[in-house]
Amino acid sequence: MRQHGWSLVELMVVCVVLAIVATVSGPAMGNLITRINLTSTTTDFISAVHLTRSTAVRQGKVVVLCPTADGESCEPEGDYADGWLVTNDHGDPGETLRHWPATEATLAVNFPGDSYVRFSPDGLPRQAGGAFLAGTARFCLNGKEKRVIISRNGRVRTEDDEC
Repeated sequence: MRQHGWSLVELMVVCVVLAIVATVSGPAMGNLITRINLTSTTTDFISAVHLTRSTAVRQGKVVVLCPTADGESCEPEGDYADGWLVTNDHGDPGETLRHWPATEATLAVNFPGDSYVRFSPDGLPRQAGGAFLAGTARFCLNGKEKRVIISRNGRVRTEDDEC
């Protein structure tokens, strides 16, 4: 009578092969997750920029993208990593159009003045005094970096780099 099944040696070989595959694919999976989280965060920020611009044009007034921690009002000295919001009036919480929560990525912005991104009714980014605005938001997570660059005509583009 013939018995069916695997021998101990066959099971050990399978375990060794699985261990090798897990060891090789583990770091690659970690990098994939980092890239996905970083891309998701930058896409959220780009969505906020597009919402700010389209709302300014549609409503015919200045609309602001600004840092926030409470999700209700802009914070002039705030950190975008704590969250950001789009608002018609940065002093009135009732005018908040949309809020994005804090991110695990570190975030450094390089926008002149108070670091707000304002779009005027003509769809161009402006500083508080009316001068043109151009700048960069740098998202960094686990050694990977994505930059969101806003040009003076409001065009948004991204670049990949290392932190």
